[in-house]
Amino acid sequence: MARFIADVVNELNLSAIYAEYYRKDDRGQQGYHPLLLTRLLLYGYCIGLTSSRRIEKATHDDVAFR
Repeated sequence: MARFIADVVNELNLSAIYAEYYRKDDRGQQGYHPLLLTRLLLYGYCIGLTSSRRIEKATHDDVAFR
């Protein structure tokens, strides 16, 4: 399932997200890449995890989230 989600997200048009992602003032550290976060959210939703805290915990405990 995780590989399928990764392949599907690669085909999505995320240009609107990328436009907001890059900072125009070069202040602070950049966040996580939007492609990675989209994959995490969709995979979490597909297996029934809707809580962002549980998804974050799964990145430490579950190999599929890594």
